[in-house]
Amino acid sequence: DADFGPYRAIWWARAADEYRPAGAQYGGTVSALLGLALGRGSVEAAVVVRTDGRGRPRPFLARDPEEVASAAGSRYVAVPSLAALAEARRQGIGKVAVVGRPCQVQALRNWRGQEAEKDAWLPQAGLVIGLFCFWSLSGEVMNYLERRVEGPVLGMDIPPERVVVRTAQGEVSLPLAEIRPYIKPACQSCGDPTAEGADLSVGSTEADPQWNTLIVRTPRGQELVETAVAERRLELRPYPEERLPLLRTAVA
Repeated sequence: DADFGPYRAIWWARAADEYRPAGAQYGGTVSALLGLALGRGSVEAAVVVRTDGRGRPRPFLARDPEEVASAAGSRYVAVPSLAALAEARRQGIGKVAVVGRPCQVQALRNWRGQEAEKDAWLPQAGLVIGLFCFWSLSGEVMNYLERRVEGPVLGMDIPPERVVVRTAQGEVSLPLAEIRPYIKPACQSCGDPTAEGADLSVGSTEADPQWNTLIVRTPRGQELVETAVAERRLELRPYPEERLPLLRTAVA
């Protein structure tokens, strides 16, 4: 597809309550799918992002569904999460799931292609989940937000034209213009906001915060989604036809 790239289906998706971690954002689709892939042994670990003791997002290698749950939630900072592949290598892990922004998905595919005819340095990517991303923020934004809200940032969301910062005292809504200076410059020329090289691509719906947009791209991604639905871990709804033009406009 000219806008969405290769795909088999587009759905609204959300995790069943018992498979949706407390910290999950929107429908919890990524957490539910990673938990299934780890639980059935199709991957040995998952490359994700988790906050450290200071509330800073860091690369993390999750080894089981409980560790995946501890990393639930969206971070809008450009975290070098592919660095966790080096840790997987050190631990002798042969097959991983990778969750990344579109640029990281592209980097992973390029890297795998270069290693194909040599002794592969990377663990095998048993599953690649791409996150919708229209831009990401430099790490300095966390310092700015902590000064702005006068305390640690526990989480954040970016609905249209504002930033919602979650703190121990509650939520603080800020104008989007305040964090625009922290957008990574390379993001302004990105041509792939929906991670076309992934097995599955996941984003918000911009309409219902309890659901995700899920783009199924490959047979491997489709098989995992079908298993999740069959085991009642994931619920799907047809993507609303009237919203497709809005998604195309956003991608364009």
